[in-house]
Amino acid sequence: MANNLIINRLFTLAAFQKLIDGTDSRVYSEIVNSYVDKSAVHTNGEAIAEIYKFMKKEYRNQYI
Repeated sequence: MANNLIINRLFTLAAFQKLIDGTDSRVYSEIVNSYVDKSAVHTNGEAIAEIYKFMKKEYRNQYI
């Protein structure tokens, strides 16, 4: 899936609801696997912070 499309899909009510509910989200998993440092264990909040760091440097949309 294209970078901008998958990142945009993270910022939907359904994706965040799955995170809140603790259910698996394929979209979230794909983004974490692609953009989050795998050498450390991250909470969801830390992972999302890293995604925002990537977006701030490399990717612009209405969320950043």
